[in-house]
Amino acid sequence: MTSEQSRPPPHSEPSDPLGEALAASRESRRLTPQRFLSNFWGDLRAQSRVVIVALMAGLVVGIPTWMVGGIPSAGEVERTFRDYMQARPSSTRFTVLIADLANDDAAKTKTQQLFESFDGHRGLTVIRTPHTLRLPDLGTLEDGLETVRLEGEILLREKNADLLIWGTVSGGNLQLRFLPRNGQLTTRAAYSSGEQVTLPSNFSRDLGTQLEAVAFSVVAPASEQQGQYLVELLQPINTKLRYLLRDSLAFSPDVRASLWKSYALSSAVLGEQTGQSHYLLESVKAYRVVLPDSLPQRVPLDLAITLNNLGGALRTLGEREMGTVRLEEAVAAYRLALRIGTNTRVPLEWAAFQTNLGAALQVLGERETGTARLEEAVAAHRAALQVYTRERVPLDWAFAQDNLGTALSKLGQREHGTERLEEAVAAHRAALQVYTRVRAPLAQAGTLNSLGASLLILGERETGTERLEEAVASFRAALQGHTRERVPLDWAMTQTNLGSALTMLGERGLGTAQLEQAVAAYHAALQVATVDRNPIGWAAIQSNLGSSLQLLGERESSIARLEEAEAAYRAALQVYTREQMPLEWAITQDGLGTALQGLGQREHGTGRLQEAVAAYKAARQGFTAAGAEYYLQRTLRRQLRAERLLTSRQRRDVG
Repeated sequence: MTSEQSRPPPHSEPSDPLGEALAASRESRRLTPQRFLSNFWGDLRAQSRVVIVALMAGLVVGIPTWMVGGIPSAGEVERTFRDYMQARPSSTRFTVLIADLANDDAAKTKTQQLFESFDGHRGLTVIRTPHTLRLPDLGTLEDGLETVRLEGEILLREKNADLLIWGTVSGGNLQLRFLPRNGQLTTRAAYSSGEQVTLPSNFSRDLGTQLEAVAFSVVAPASEQQGQYLVELLQPINTKLRYLLRDSLAFSPDVRASLWKSYALSSAVLGEQTGQSHYLLESVKAYRVVLPDSLPQRVPLDLAITLNNLGGALRTLGEREMGTVRLEEAVAAYRLALRIGTNTRVPLEWAAFQTNLGAALQVLGERETGTARLEEAVAAHRAALQVYTRERVPLDWAFAQDNLGTALSKLGQREHGTERLEEAVAAHRAALQVYTRVRAPLAQAGTLNSLGASLLILGERETGTERLEEAVASFRAALQGHTRERVPLDWAMTQTNLGSALTMLGERGLGTAQLEQAVAAYHAALQVATVDRNPIGWAAIQSNLGSSLQLLGERESSIARLEEAEAAYRAALQVYTREQMPLEWAITQDGLGTALQGLGQREHGTGRLQEAVAAYKAARQGFTAAGAEYYLQRTLRRQLRAERLLTSRQRRDVG
């Protein structure tokens, strides 16, 4: 249990603290003890402790004896003072509000003992309220409970508390009820108190059940409100759950497992939306706590869902990290979930597992040579769409369509034709028929970004600029939902894609305006996607920045720009490796060759041109391994031009 003090608003210090105390004490006959100290504390806390202690003891020198009856007793003031200081709800812990128990003695002994029995539980903030809740003598029990519920909800809102405990002292027992915020009253439970109230195991169990309900009511939207921004909703409950799970309260295994799952799910969503990977690490850790012991085998669907959610956290981590270990773990978790939750038993859940498996396979496929994983990803999404229909589950259907589009786009990027890319565009557009800015703003922004990426690849292979202009419009629309404040890494990725589209448009147009806009977009993205925070995203931005700078250098005949381009490509290659990111490595080698060739044309020697040819050869090897036929042919043409230039330079030098 914690007690937290709040700092009073700034004010001038009283010139005569004892005089101020005496003047206020004359009003105490009309004040409750709580109001008494509420009015005093701000002025007295900065003064000598002697004044406060004297007030609390009722022994301030100079108070006339006829006034003593109007001042609260020492016990009342001390209790009110302590309660006032503790009556501060916490933003980092669950706040439990205890109402004065009915039929307690005048000193509220049992209520105070119940309050003090929470000492040592650092996962909770416990505060008292002098209100007593009673069932009305008249009317039905149902009507009486409804009256108490409404009164209790007012108290919960006033104190910003999560759970209200109220009840009655009856003989040697406490007849207690719980009221969670935005919840229902529980049935009455009796707890033996004896001379001293302690927290018996059944009380901790019941308390845990109520806190579980509070947590679930907040965390549930993480799985129900697809495409919504949930950080502001989930951050407070996530923090409270973290502290609660460190507490020694004797929750039942099922309740503790449920609390861990709520913590894991909220952490995963926070990690995805804030871009902070420590949340994802917490999510993985929490799911792994739950899996071995806490999930009963008699409910296999719970196990399958937990494995699926673990896979989601691992996949998002894997997307940001180098290597494929996390992604392989995610695939394994999804496959195990599919073995437990089969299509015949739980078709909708099975479809969700298939979609998530496809997403993990797609990221793995991007980092491997060949297209086997990408083909598997497409197959997984198509399998999910055999279950999902737009009429039955529109948001799930749209999610699967968008993921299918992304997998098709990655496949189409490696093929010479455009059939897969056209399918990808169609799938993204289908998803956008469901995703709207009102219904699912983040999902809409993500799909607009994916649509723009597919249009960008198509536009690169066409002679006109229509597709590229559509891509720019799609990225700009995505940025209305992907804001830097809410989803910084998604914002950076969309800025990067916008820069790529502007670069291609700038390459086909005149002047440098669009190329300068592209460079500005990349520099903005680099402020968020740092090499430590998101190395793969950082490398993608550096590689794309190199492309824009290289084109600017060609247009402006600027060696400085070309050298900046070379530096950007080399920075990207510190992250991109042939083994871990073969296609991206090859694309960046190709870009490096172009920048080196531009520098070599403007220099007298042959060193840069030789480096350019070597870079092109490396890129061709990468494209061949990745099966990227379109890029392979383009790089071959560039290599041949560089070799001709190199041969001409060498002959000139010999002559």
